Amino acid sequence: MSSLSGNIEHRKRRYSLQRPFSQTVYKFLYLVLFSLLLSVTTLSVQAQEKREDIRIAIGDIPGIDMLLIEAAAARARERDVAITISYMQSEDLATQAIINGLADIGIGTPYALIQKTNAPLRLFYQLSKLRFFPVVNTQHYDSWKALDGVPMFTHGKGSGTEAIMQLMAKKHGISYSSMTYVPGSGVRADAMIRGRFHATIVDTERRNKLLNHPSGKFAVLPTPEVHASDEALYGHKNILVTHKKQIGILVEELLNVSRMTNQDPATVVRLRDQYKLLPRSTRNKEEAILSTYKELVSVDAIPANGGPKAVEADFEFYTASGTLEGQAADLKIEDFWELAPLMSALEAVGVE
Repeated sequence: MSSLSGNIEHRKRRYSLQRPFSQTVYKFLYLVLFSLLLSVTTLSVQAQEKREDIRIAIGDIPGIDMLLIEAAAARARERDVAITISYMQSEDLATQAIINGLADIGIGTPYALIQKTNAPLRLFYQLSKLRFFPVVNTQHYDSWKALDGVPMFTHGKGSGTEAIMQLMAKKHGISYSSMTYVPGSGVRADAMIRGRFHATIVDTERRNKLLNHPSGKFAVLPTPEVHASDEALYGHKNILVTHKKQIGILVEELLNVSRMTNQDPATVVRLRDQYKLLPRSTRNKEEAILSTYKELVSVDAIPANGGPKAVEADFEFYTASGTLEGQAADLKIEDFWELAPLMSALEAVGVE
């Protein structure tokens, strides 16, 4: 920098010895500089205008369980809604990206964050109901009581997986020595196989993977049926207003894809092939995809109407598990949910 400054000063002295700048030269340089600044400003504005209508941030690894949102996004793009989906290392990172304006929509159940920090987030669509399964290595543990005082591994802070494990700990009068957050059921299942830990909670696909492992050492612990949200779409409050039309189209396509899947789980495979969705993580997994979605449909895990009744079940479950503070009856829907996008979409596609 000092060398550059010295060079500039040298040139100034040289020009001043030869001849002073004329007023015409100064005016010319001013006009050039102004034109450059105007061009940069124009490009910046154009870039902002051309940015994606909806930026979705997912704190998980891409996999079979993401095919519904991927398919709905692909169909929304056909209706001129620009959507990008990014996968991040954790749910916390995805949530912070939305709060800080780097993304618009996330997937999860950030009830605790909203209540404790008054974060400007609102849930607006129930993607799936909680269908997770506590799995243990039977060479180490064989019951809930056996998990007293041992480390536990769940998806993320305030997640449905953590809520289930905390609820079961209360029910059985036990406590874990620690709660470690390891995003991704696939990651946790692989860690179980490698013996890095011996108890966790995973989704349907990874439960089947563990139960079918050649070692035969994994088993599922019993849990009661839960109707609360596993995954929900949530967004920044401002985005839900400024991008109401685009979000409405996305919700309509989520309803369409969910209903098609409930009628025929093989739909997911066809949509994956049609839109070339997640080719790296779902290649040659047709049987696993079909098996996973058949089971999800059989246990009514995929809401046909986006979960307008999810709020009550969520409040009851997440207060019982300790994720939400207070009594379920005292919580206000508007403090956590924005139902307008879903209600508008249901008017467009009908209620089942």
